[in-house]
Amino acid sequence: MSTFLIRLHMFRFLIHKIRQNYFLFVRSEQMKGRFFLVLLLVLSSISDEVHAQNTGHFHIDSLLQELQKAKDDTNKIKILDYLSYYYEDINQGQGLKYGQQELQLATKLNWQKGIAMSDNSLGDYYESKSDYPKALEYYQDALRVYEVAGAQKVIVNTYVRLARVYQQLSDYSKALEYYLKSAKIYEDTGDKSKLAITYGDIGGIYNERSDYPNAIEYYQKAIKIYLGTGDKFNVAVNESNIGNIYFNKSDFPPALDYHFKSLKIYEESGQANNIAYEYQIIGNIYMEMEYYPTAIQYEQMSLKIAEESENRVLEAYVLAAIGNAYVSMVQDNIQTIKNKKSAGKYMSEGSIPESKADRLQLAEYNLEHSLSIASKMHITQLVEFCYETLSEAYNLDGNFDKANEYDNNYHAAIDSVYAKEYKEKIADLELKNQYDQKHLEDSLKTKNQQKIAAIKLNRQRSYLLVAVCFSLFVMVFIILIYFNYRRIRGLHKKVSIQKTELEKSNQDKERILQIVAHDLRSPVGSISYICDLMMMGDRTEKEVLESMKMIKNASLGSLELINELVGQIDNGKSPNKKSADIGSIIMECVAMLGFKVKEKQQSIITNIPGDPIFILVNREKIMRAINNLLGNAVKFSHEKQVIEITLAHDAANVIITIKDNGIGIPENMKQEVFDIFTDSKRYGTLGEKPFGLGLYISRQIIEAHGGTITFESKEGEETVFYIRLPKNAA
Repeated sequence: MSTFLIRLHMFRFLIHKIRQNYFLFVRSEQMKGRFFLVLLLVLSSISDEVHAQNTGHFHIDSLLQELQKAKDDTNKIKILDYLSYYYEDINQGQGLKYGQQELQLATKLNWQKGIAMSDNSLGDYYESKSDYPKALEYYQDALRVYEVAGAQKVIVNTYVRLARVYQQLSDYSKALEYYLKSAKIYEDTGDKSKLAITYGDIGGIYNERSDYPNAIEYYQKAIKIYLGTGDKFNVAVNESNIGNIYFNKSDFPPALDYHFKSLKIYEESGQANNIAYEYQIIGNIYMEMEYYPTAIQYEQMSLKIAEESENRVLEAYVLAAIGNAYVSMVQDNIQTIKNKKSAGKYMSEGSIPESKADRLQLAEYNLEHSLSIASKMHITQLVEFCYETLSEAYNLDGNFDKANEYDNNYHAAIDSVYAKEYKEKIADLELKNQYDQKHLEDSLKTKNQQKIAAIKLNRQRSYLLVAVCFSLFVMVFIILIYFNYRRIRGLHKKVSIQKTELEKSNQDKERILQIVAHDLRSPVGSISYICDLMMMGDRTEKEVLESMKMIKNASLGSLELINELVGQIDNGKSPNKKSADIGSIIMECVAMLGFKVKEKQQSIITNIPGDPIFILVNREKIMRAINNLLGNAVKFSHEKQVIEITLAHDAANVIITIKDNGIGIPENMKQEVFDIFTDSKRYGTLGEKPFGLGLYISRQIIEAHGGTITFESKEGEETVFYIRLPKNAA
């Protein structure tokens, strides 16, 4: 391929990026009754947006007054939903706050529609922050609620949201699926305005997939509706989209037809920026057809409007197009000397200099002017294009020093872009690593064991004796482990007598003992608590059996820990997994922490689906990890606070969320909370002593199951842990 053709295709790619960015319709805002046109990333807003925001401020004042008077009922949830919506464009952080309050109240009242509404509000927030996976989770939660309720009138809004996010994630099949579902509902309800918008979105998806026949079909469907409603502007937009499809296919006559139709509408309505856009695209089509005089004529008309409106970005691209056309004309004359046929009914001749020198002079002037603007505005790809084309122009002009200078600049710019992309990739990897390894202060609430109360009944004495014997048994094993560790330390001294290694060994010993004490306190405390319950009065045989079963489970879990520590050489092996209902495991963990919660007059809210969710896990180890996190939530929450634990799932994973409204984690401690030997420890709200081991243990268990554990925390407000476990990990 010749240098001329390569450069022409490169410029065609740049212009294609202009066409993609020139008309961006914010579909979510259309659904809400607001409409924005982003013109080549230059026009930041239009008057409709300002009007909408001013109107929003008026509504916010009224809603805030209503919120102060509202009781905890469904009406308050609706007020919070409106506030979350209006703050979306004004103050996203405040919008998130109202969305979270909305979800909390809806969950408390168990109002399913309110839960779905709040899920959509929170999804909107994360979508605006480009956190598409998290937005997707909230939208899918809302969809599940609406599907169960059969709420077809409101489910369509969630369909559109899901389609929008899948489109951002380049999952066009899923995006198309939800756009088609929403279109079906709009067809059934006769909502022509939203149906036309959705047809345009569907056409855009097919266009992204290069399925041009279907794309044209849906653009034409949208045009038909807009013609019926008299919306000429959107007729022009969709005709321009069809013209772009034919342009991409290199089918230039119909491409010109559609763009001239669009141009006519814009000229009738006096929309200068849109007229400039169409002039530029038409000029680019003629350039592809190698009708350079006509191409330059339309580019110059676009340039005039761009200069008058001070649209510097468009001005830079048009100047580059004109310069490229002059260079191409010189190339064409030198290499191929074609006899051009008529360009058709739209062809007209511009005033073009005949000499090679004049053409190259004009090319150099326009390209250098474009380069100056692009450099100031940091339009990297256009800078590269101008360097390369200027090098070619000066080479044709015989100014080889200048040509070499621009060629060197071009390659330096390319190298700079590669280096920048490399740094960005490294930064992205580092950011992901920080996100995956955020640390929370790892300390577990420990309680002094309550003194064993006097035995009132002979049957209760026997149960208490079992618990005491078990505790003694555990202590004996702890002592054995301790002396075994001392023996190992003695052998280590014979191998290395260095003082630093001895100090490290002592530190490791203390921490391993803390691990043992840490994980045994919870089951032993649970046994003591269960015994207290049994001593409070006569209990039925069934209740006795249930209590004994809980004592047995706690005992087995403790024995499992002891066996694991004694046989540390097998720590690298995968845990023995069996199918278990994760919901029942969570409920059992909540029950085992009952005595701790009762002491601080706290409450635990559980949001567990009614149907069992079976996954492959080691039951005892997963219980240990969940107990660690729940224990932390209790320890670092003040008295009478509420702790929430939620279970959700999708096709491949289950997600356990544990949220408290406690003291949170200081920013300077977040990097160390998962470390086994961290010094970042704090006492609980009632002075509970920390060990600094629970989160390390929990992460090891979750990762051994192929899962992840992450968190979010605001100091003095709240902490939220997220456990994600695969359903069928081998």
